[in-house]
Amino acid sequence: MSTVRTIWSGYSVSYSGMSTSQRSLGVTSSNISNTSTEGYTRKRAVGQDLYVGNSSGDGSSTGIGSTVQSILRIRNQFLDLQYREQNTETGYAQAQSGLLASLQEVVNEFNSTDTTTNNGLQQTMTDFLNSWTELAKDPSSASAKSSVLETADAMLGAFNEISTTLLDLRDSMANNVRDGVDDVNTLAGQIATLNQQIMEMETRNVEASDLRDARDLLIDQVSALTNITTSTQDNGMVNVYVNGVSLVNGNKAREMEVTGYGTATNPLKVQWKDLGIEVSLSGGSLKSYLEEADPTGVDPTVTSWSTTGSSSALTTLTNGLNDLLVNLVNAVNTEYQKTSNNAGTNFFEPITGSTLSLGNIKVNDSLEADYTAIQANKDASAGNNDVASAIGVLASKSSLFTCDGISMSMDTFYSSLISWLGTAGDTATANYSTQSGLLTQIQTQRSGLSSVSLDDEMTNMIMYQHAYSASARVMNVVDTLVAGLISDLGG
Repeated sequence: MSTVRTIWSGYSVSYSGMSTSQRSLGVTSSNISNTSTEGYTRKRAVGQDLYVGNSSGDGSSTGIGSTVQSILRIRNQFLDLQYREQNTETGYAQAQSGLLASLQEVVNEFNSTDTTTNNGLQQTMTDFLNSWTELAKDPSSASAKSSVLETADAMLGAFNEISTTLLDLRDSMANNVRDGVDDVNTLAGQIATLNQQIMEMETRNVEASDLRDARDLLIDQVSALTNITTSTQDNGMVNVYVNGVSLVNGNKAREMEVTGYGTATNPLKVQWKDLGIEVSLSGGSLKSYLEEADPTGVDPTVTSWSTTGSSSALTTLTNGLNDLLVNLVNAVNTEYQKTSNNAGTNFFEPITGSTLSLGNIKVNDSLEADYTAIQANKDASAGNNDVASAIGVLASKSSLFTCDGISMSMDTFYSSLISWLGTAGDTATANYSTQSGLLTQIQTQRSGLSSVSLDDEMTNMIMYQHAYSASARVMNVVDTLVAGLISDLGG
């Protein structure tokens, strides 16, 4: 019996060696074929010694071969946690950087690209005030009055175009919020589906590493949109939370929804669809989009601009441009009301309603209809130019504008606005660059651990090939011995 046991033990050892090498070779082959697959984690077959206790009762054991205990994903959970945290910050910084770049582009569109012309906002205001200075030289000149009307229309046209572009940008941010929520819901549903598939496969002892890779990639993608935390259940499912509220719980996904119309009275909100409460967003691109889509901070009645509040960049720029235009328009109206033929009449008036604001200002209809009705003086006496002269020097009035509590002239205020925009843009770009660097550094660490090295895999492939061949030779030797034994026994 001992001889028979030894023979069959030899078969078992060699067969298990071949089987283990073959399966390990399959893992290596999978690694090689997924060298460029996004989100793929390098796998390693973990072997286990097989043995049985000896019947002698002395506590000794005899090896009967090996088996693949599990397929190990070479992955570091701490690096995953760091990556997702930085990915959330990077998503927010990227969205902010992109918006500030767009705002700079909007303002720069009105600056000339060479030295031949300058149709920037500041120049249109200067041209408008200079036209009054020219009218002061000849208060009865029809051509000078026509120039006043033309430069006024050009100035308002430039501001209105920027206003329209800023409104379009805000609408774009609102659409980004809706798209972002749709993306979160889609990704959460896919994670829940993979949770179910992984649990079912691993319950049947079927290896599901590739599905785990796909799930981790989806979780990474969610982390760019919003802040998340995760926890792993005993059955292999992963729960995903947004500030303590479960986005994914096992094989169930909770959906977000966008409410509101994006107006000051009914702003956009992101809330949990089944709970009816607002989602607490503390990071990610979704938070940036929601901040910039909120128009509640825009106040057309405030004419003292501030850069130190908590308003979004889009709101801050809108308020700054509003103050720039409205303060100038109010100053012109104040002086123009002094003319003898226009007592109490404004040069500028609202397009609708009664509030002058960015995008809601036009030249008085009566003056648009007849520019010769424009007056340059208080008493209509020949040669008098006191009103035109007063309007022409408004650019140098040092107390006309206020920024962060400091009184300043028109040119200084405009420079402050452009300086703020440039600084905010540079800061956003620097933040994005810093966050991208940190994210790349962590990703490099993850890749160094989890990515496939062809050199290592080729080495493993040769090793498993030799191991398989050696086990096959052992089986051949055992087979030869068995054949010889049978022959000796007369079989």
